[in-house]
Formats: sequence, C-alpha cells, structure tokens
Amino acid sequence: MSELSDAFDRLLAEHRRIGSPCAHRLSEGRPEAEIRRRLGALALDPPSDLVEYFEIQDGTDNGVWSSEHGGSDLYPAPFSRSPSLPEAVERYEAARDISVDLFGPEPRLAGQVPEAGYWAATWFPPGQMPC
Repeated sequence: MSELSDAFDRLLAEHRRIGSPCAHRLSEGRPEAEIRRRLGALALDPPSDLVEYFEIQDGTDNGVWSSEHGGSDLYPAPFSRSPSLPEAVERYEAARDISVDLFGPEPRLAGQVPEAGYWAATWFPPGQMPC
C-alpha cells in the first residue's frame, strides 16, 4: 500500500468511527489503464498519486447522495462532494478553454505567472475530500 492509500484508509476509518456518511458516499475507483487513457487524451502525464487517487475512489456517488437527500442533487457546500474522473476532466477542459480564450493557444504561456488568472496546462483538478 502506498502512503496515499494508507492515509485515505485512515481518514475513511475515522469518518466511519464518528458516524460520518462520507465513507459510503464514495464511488468505486477506476482501473489504472482507464485513468491514464483519459488523462493521456488531454496530453497530461499524470503523477502516480493522481492516478492512485482515482483508483481508490471515483468521486461522490450522486445516486447515494440523492437518495439520502430526498432526490436533491444540491450540495450544501462547495467542499461537500468530490468530482468523478469524467467531471474532473470536464472541469479541466473548461478551465483550459477559458485560458485559451483569454491568452491564446500559445503553449509557452502555460505555467507562467499563474496568478495572472489563467490555467496552466499541467494543472488538473482532482477535487476535494468528499463528504
């Protein structure tokens, strides 16, 4: 087991211990080959921790969330759920498209002065800890 996997297991165990619903709201992870294929299609070379993150879990299970909240798909806070790999890919593509619209497709721009308000091509938004 890796450090990430161990930490994730400890975090979920603590959620279960205190009676938090976070642990059972997670979707099952995806196979490594699928994750690498999806991210490779974006011309990204993902670090092993990012691949492992989506192998461990694939975001909040929206069906479980909805059934627990009377059919609602509204989340009470921005950090109350984690995106699936397809949702994270969508977020990445949207941020990249905004960056291209603002600054053009010039690859040399990516990664320079991120505080200028555009998206570096190497950044990928895996999300936050789901609840």
